[in-house]
Amino acid sequence: MLSWFRKHSKSWAVKALYVVLAATFFGGFGILSNRYMRERPAEESKEAVATANGVEISSRDFYRNYARAKQSWYQKMSRQYGEVPAEMLDTGALKQDVLDEMVGRALLKQQAEKLGVKVSSSEVNTQISQIPYFRDQTGAFNQATYKNILSQLGVTAEQFEDEVREQLIVDRVTSLVVAPVQVSADEVKEYYDRTFQELNLDYFVIDAEKRYAKLEPTAKEIEEYFGSHTRDFDWPETRRVQYLKFHIPDFEKEAVVSEAELKEYYEKSKDRYLVKPESAHFRHILIKAAEGAGADEIKKAQDKIVAIEDALKGGIDFAEEAKKYSEDTTSAINGGDLGWTSRGQLVPEFEQAGYALSPGGVSEPVRSKYGFHLLKLEELKPAEYKPLSEVKDAVKKELVRNQAHILAKDKADLVLKDCLGKSMAEAAKKNHLELRTSEYFRKGENNLEGLPDSRDISELSFLMTQGEISEVLTGKDDLYIFEVTEIKDPHQATLEETHPKIVRKLEPEIRLAKAKEDGRKDLEELRKGPGIAAVARKENSELKETGFFPSGSQQVPGIGYSKEFSKMVFSLTLKDPAPKDVYDSAGRVYVLKLKALKPADPAQFDSEKETVKKTLLTQKRQEAFDRYLQDLKKGKVQIKEEVYKKIE
Repeated sequence: MLSWFRKHSKSWAVKALYVVLAATFFGGFGILSNRYMRERPAEESKEAVATANGVEISSRDFYRNYARAKQSWYQKMSRQYGEVPAEMLDTGALKQDVLDEMVGRALLKQQAEKLGVKVSSSEVNTQISQIPYFRDQTGAFNQATYKNILSQLGVTAEQFEDEVREQLIVDRVTSLVVAPVQVSADEVKEYYDRTFQELNLDYFVIDAEKRYAKLEPTAKEIEEYFGSHTRDFDWPETRRVQYLKFHIPDFEKEAVVSEAELKEYYEKSKDRYLVKPESAHFRHILIKAAEGAGADEIKKAQDKIVAIEDALKGGIDFAEEAKKYSEDTTSAINGGDLGWTSRGQLVPEFEQAGYALSPGGVSEPVRSKYGFHLLKLEELKPAEYKPLSEVKDAVKKELVRNQAHILAKDKADLVLKDCLGKSMAEAAKKNHLELRTSEYFRKGENNLEGLPDSRDISELSFLMTQGEISEVLTGKDDLYIFEVTEIKDPHQATLEETHPKIVRKLEPEIRLAKAKEDGRKDLEELRKGPGIAAVARKENSELKETGFFPSGSQQVPGIGYSKEFSKMVFSLTLKDPAPKDVYDSAGRVYVLKLKALKPADPAQFDSEKETVKKTLLTQKRQEAFDRYLQDLKKGKVQIKEEVYKKIE
């Protein structure tokens, strides 16, 4: 089940506002009206996907929650990392999590009935009134806002209040389960010692993609995957293109860059090699006139600054005038001295006038949002840049790349004329180019075989007609000319159509499985006695060391951030230094062994005790709740696999 404390340790309103969050994160309920099975619309698909102690969980409700969870995951990841490939999501694990949670909630509601747990309407109303979304500017609950938000979401007040009531009931049952769980002083001390001790690990890495680059799924594996994922291949309109590719780096050998061009390009792009910006030493005199001041106040300030300007022209010392008249009290005491500042640190109006002066020069009155200024430039230090000699290779590489792009574009433009005048095939033959054919793809699909810039092509091709030839399309490292050769209406895809996609899906999985198998054999060998250095040598892998880090930390030097890894190494001891399993991340398998251990500092215990106690209590209550829920499930849950497998 999804972590209880993600659901219950925060305000109940997080769950109660699920429908609001749904709208915020993925556009409301519109996406949930899709069919979960090809042969039956979702609104008619009431067949149970599971039963929890006799209570049915409908496939429609399960599909709705699963769709929400997937979309929420994509939205969250895209906000953090930008575009995220669909294959990054472990849909199988998420699907199981969603069903587990629905089963758990159903069982908890039944327990609430047995225990006589009830929630009154006034309690529901009180909780709803505390939700910030429904408050006005004064912080008070606003009935009109409440109704308006629910209306926009397509949710009735009754439905929303039922959701809140259900959550409150589940929360109360949960509290009854976890409230008796406490932690002793000895447990806190022991947990502190384990969490704040520092570990140093030896490890080596098996790169699955490198080691098993040639390992491919068998025909049987491909067929089995196709047969068990028919929903994935219930395709909307798909297209196919033939294309010519012009790889920009291939034209770099034709690019010729002279010394004069290098120097010119360096000067034009010099700001990219800035080491230290231009800086200046200014003094100023300020007569305040705030934005929005009346005409009389502005006139009075102008007259005063002009009078000071006239005095300066008559030979009066700038610093002395600043001490007498400047209304910037911080700098006035020092004769208006602002010290050294880099370009960009001061208000734009100030800098525009100040940097236009010669050292020793005084500006005319300058208006800013603070009032009127007179500026004096005492000294000026020019900007410092990396010399051309230091960045010459980088400048040349970029200039060569730019010229290669121009050469590739010129070539592609000539070939395009042949394509439009004759055909793609004839143009390819005439210009000694390979005419390639894409796999079938859906609109906006990414990561197509042989097409690094697939998304642009898969988007644009859906704006074209069959037989239409594109303009030259610029990608990251390639230019393309493509023609839409096939358009297929929505259909159930064949194995032949889906073959490239299945291979791409299975290749990293089988390679990782093979690498993990190797890593587990290495772990077994480690447990028999040989040092990890000897095992790493046998694997032709470099032995690395993390350096000391707190055992409770989820950030591991050299390996990265991982809750799973943290749990894996938490229990390691010098007597039992090898973990029970290997760790894998991003196609890499880690084989590790505890090298050294530093005990926790006893002197820090008192300052950390309360935080450690809360953490341990939360953990123990989570474990107690999970056990309770597992006990509830025993013999009471039936999953209808034939229905479950169809929901994708």
